[in-house]
Amino acid sequence: MRSYVDNGIPIDPEKAAWLKAYEAREAAALAKKAKGGRLAEEKATKKAKKEGRAVTKDDIHEAMRPVRPPSRAELEIPDAVYQARAALDLALEEGRSVETLAHAKALALGSFPRNRSPKRSLTNYTKIGRTDWLAVTYTAIKPGVDLAWGNDVLAVIALVDAVRRERKLRFDFDSMTALVAGLGALGKGGNQNDLAEERLARVAGTAINLSWFKTEADARAARGAYRSVNFTVVRDWWTPGSDRAGEALIKPYLEISGDFAEHTLDSQNMLFLPVEVVRVLSDAPLALQVFLLIYARCLSTFHEWDMPFEEFQALINDTDRRQRDVIRDVETALKFIHTLTGDRLDVKLVEMPALYTGKRGRAGKRWALRFNRSKPLTRKPRPALR
Repeated sequence: MRSYVDNGIPIDPEKAAWLKAYEAREAAALAKKAKGGRLAEEKATKKAKKEGRAVTKDDIHEAMRPVRPPSRAELEIPDAVYQARAALDLALEEGRSVETLAHAKALALGSFPRNRSPKRSLTNYTKIGRTDWLAVTYTAIKPGVDLAWGNDVLAVIALVDAVRRERKLRFDFDSMTALVAGLGALGKGGNQNDLAEERLARVAGTAINLSWFKTEADARAARGAYRSVNFTVVRDWWTPGSDRAGEALIKPYLEISGDFAEHTLDSQNMLFLPVEVVRVLSDAPLALQVFLLIYARCLSTFHEWDMPFEEFQALINDTDRRQRDVIRDVETALKFIHTLTGDRLDVKLVEMPALYTGKRGRAGKRWALRFNRSKPLTRKPRPALR
């Protein structure tokens, strides 16, 4: 048909439109393949240089080979995972409550970036209910202080739970450091006070906006929100490293924002997390991030539905990498989570019908996370980390 067009032979407008769309798809596929080749060459060159040798064709072919996710047998599961699972199984079988942490469900649905980011603002969009959308925006408001990231979410969870348990706004800095350290957010070495101060400084310097919209288009255009909440997590604080004049004799403290406390005390917005599950996942930031997102989803889902993987990839703020690499990491995280929770969360990665036909007549793969209603991992919540 292309030869007809090149030689000036008239063809039907419908066929001409089809030809144009087909060639556009082919051009996009070739561009994608070329980009993949460049990335593979860079990866192979980097690996060969690290090993002190010249790059070969075999290196490039190896770099271009699709990554296969590890099977359950290949995935190394630490003993702590099986211990936490056994304790959870026993408690649920006997109908006992377990130590829990409270977290705001809306904050779980919009997560911090997993790695340090130069961005000063970040918005996550996610569907809630049948049609509504939630936009969660984090903004760094203090000069020189980065946007909260990674395991800083554990500091937020510790603050939410402290507000729920204590029903007060001001907390002793040392006790709050102990809470955050108890969740594994401060690692196992270094100066715990300094690490806690760094995490809490990023959390204190982050403003949060939650907005609910009727449609995705309204959410992305930030128009017509039928409900909106703005707050900072921390209103005021004084730490051991602070140089605020006249407060040298005051015991270090941290004061929670009233708006944040009011929002987190709303019982309909609470998500109760087993303490041991959070502690175990604190060593695996991606698995923790995925767990918070899918657990909030599983508890608020009443029927089976699919979230396109592109949407989930944006939600975990990992759009810079190739989708197949992200799928591999998320699948590994899901296997880890399912082992830890005894397969109680009904969520899995599924292949969806292709929307188009790829090169050589093969269907292009599409992936999604399939959610079903799941039972909570806890019975009655009770205060944690006493």
